[in-house]
Amino acid sequence: RECLESVYAVNLLKEVILVNDGSIDNSLQIAEEFAEKYPKETVLISQKNRGLSAARNVGLEKARGEYIYFIDSDDFLDSKAFESFFYKIQGTDLDILHGNVFQYYEKENRIVKKNLPIKTGIRMGKEFLYQMYEEKCYREVVWLNIYRRKFLLEEKLYFVEKLLYEDTPFSFFAFWKAKKIGYEEECFYYYRFREGSIMSKPRNCLDCFYIFNILMDFIFKEKIKSEEITSHFISSVRSFAKREKIFNDEIYWKLWSLPKKNIICLRNLIDIYFRKKHLKRITLEEIIGNKQSKFLEDRK
Repeated sequence: RECLESVYAVNLLKEVILVNDGSIDNSLQIAEEFAEKYPKETVLISQKNRGLSAARNVGLEKARGEYIYFIDSDDFLDSKAFESFFYKIQGTDLDILHGNVFQYYEKENRIVKKNLPIKTGIRMGKEFLYQMYEEKCYREVVWLNIYRRKFLLEEKLYFVEKLLYEDTPFSFFAFWKAKKIGYEEECFYYYRFREGSIMSKPRNCLDCFYIFNILMDFIFKEKIKSEEITSHFISSVRSFAKREKIFNDEIYWKLWSLPKKNIICLRNLIDIYFRKKHLKRITLEEIIGNKQSKFLEDRK
């Protein structure tokens, strides 16, 4: 309810697409209440539970507006700040506009403002991606972005279904493909930290390896050469292997093929190699499973 109240309070011409993804609480009842109150603004879709990625994909397919914005149902907006933020992309040739977040710690009733340590302004998507990695402030969450809908459709950007951490590949692909990205300092989103959320649960190992795999394939395909990105991937896989005690040969050798490796990368790769005999082996077939990605399928 708090989420929807903040959305409908935004004083813009808008289409609010509510996707009820097989909820078993009173979410559908709340959605129906708002749909009845704001019938001209609302599209209500109810489907069997298919996961967050499928819900977003359905919403994206139904959307008719010039711009797309995704919001998670347990968070909420500063409605006035969002209006101000939106006007920075309206009528421009930007593919993406990126803003900032308030971290809301519900249990402690504490709010922390989080800004990127980079200058505001417009740059190429590739430049924005490189700069965030260089400054060690890369953010992959989609709810800090407004997207031009035509850009998402032209680049066939959808979410990988049956995958946790779905923002990770989507954002990497979108930032890289965007011709122009704007960054503004407005904090308009309240991200709620609460017990029981997806991000508070233990990580899904197979999904994490799946993301490592498709992102490295994308890096090879697009010939992305960045010491910071390579270092991030290698150190992430090493940390993951140490903590979760699992290993995959194909992903390990792909790490060796990443460009612009520094001495720390080489040390981490050697460490993984000698550590692997104590780790559980998983196959690429186990990692891929029955996941689907429209992004990948449309590029075969």
